[in-house]
Amino acid sequence: MEVLFGLFFILFSAAFFTILIRSIGEWFKNNASPRLTVPAKVVAKRSSHHHHHHGHGGMHHSTRYHVTFEVESGDRMELSVSGSEYACSWRAIPAGSPSREPGIFPLSWIGNSS
Repeated sequence: MEVLFGLFFILFSAAFFTILIRSIGEWFKNNASPRLTVPAKVVAKRSSHHHHHHGHGGMHHSTRYHVTFEVESGDRMELSVSGSEYACSWRAIPAGSPSREPGIFPLSWIGNSS
């Protein structure tokens, strides 16, 4: 039993530190990358709502916001944004309503697409 616990602890620790080191490396790489600012238009936006029920009767709600931008070359990228950025990303155009022309926004992107 002790051998199994020790093996599990070693495997869990190795996985944890591998993920931690890779995440830190990606963070440094993103911060060292040049920042690109290009004209882009918002072509879509969406939000996803999550509800988590706790065993003691409590509930937790969370919302994630995503905006899809299209640059002049036609390439599209979906980025995770804060709630305030989501609200400002497409003024007066409700989510899921592509009938109105989206505005052109300067897009600064350093590689944090989802």
